[in-house]
Amino acid sequence: EWVHASEPGDRPAEKPLRIFLGREIASRHADKTAQPWWWHLRLSRRPVLGPTSLDVELAFLMCHQAHVKRGTLVLDPFVGTGSILISASYYGATCVGSDIDIRVLKGYSVAYLNPHIKHPPNGKTYGWPGFERKREEAKKSE
Repeated sequence: EWVHASEPGDRPAEKPLRIFLGREIASRHADKTAQPWWWHLRLSRRPVLGPTSLDVELAFLMCHQAHVKRGTLVLDPFVGTGSILISASYYGATCVGSDIDIRVLKGYSVAYLNPHIKHPPNGKTYGWPGFERKREEAKKSE
């Protein structure tokens, strides 16, 4: 039986108007109070935010589409607050990031939003023992 839409009370159609095929990668839980599995990593719970912090759901979708898994090397050349690397770390990837703005790497925005935090987040923040943040400077070699 064909229906025009999936809403309750829709009338059956004589023939389909359009057919859409696809793969479901996410769906809403029937329980409206249930939160998604990535809910504890949402932006409002992060100790570091910047003006261009990538939404956690979009970062996870990007990692999912790139087939990130344990052992994958992920390079983020514009790491900023690390949204993509946090998502890639969740999948077990080895992550490397760089940024031209040294203030971001030194944790400048940490003191702005959370003055009680004296350093940028690391694995303890997210409960991942393998997640470590290091700061190195790239210098021009002769």
